[in-house]
Amino acid sequence: MDARINDLLEKYWEGETTVEEENILKSYFQNGQIMPEHEAFTPLFVYFNEQKKLLYSLPPVEDIIQKSNISTPVITLTSYKKWMYAIASVFCLVIASWFLFKPSNESLSSTAYVNEIEDPEEAYRVTMEALAMVSGKLQKGTEGITIGMENVNKANIFK
Repeated sequence: MDARINDLLEKYWEGETTVEEENILKSYFQNGQIMPEHEAFTPLFVYFNEQKKLLYSLPPVEDIIQKSNISTPVITLTSYKKWMYAIASVFCLVIASWFLFKPSNESLSSTAYVNEIEDPEEAYRVTMEALAMVSGKLQKGTEGITIGMENVNKANIFK
């Protein structure tokens, strides 16, 4: 009997028992002759048996209907508040559209600073300074690339 109860308990914990096997387990735990190794499971089966005996009752239908018919006050906006909200929203839209569609005179009036040089030697000197500045900037940009390429060549990846 002990081996059969152990097998039934294993199947019960796995959820594989049939109704008849569960009834065998329930009757085993209700008869009072429980093996010491199974005493830990007794409260569970006793609980199931007690819960089966409980009866639940609902309140009368009239009480449920009466409680459901209680009306809650509906909060409505008065016409004064509706008009105030409408005016406020229109005001916000007008202000937002004013800033959004405002013509910006700043972008139209910005002009570049042009300095005309009449002396050809002075123009040559200014041009050479500008080209030297651009050359220096390009040289700084290519230094990082050359260092990176030297590291790649050291690694012999492309050979």
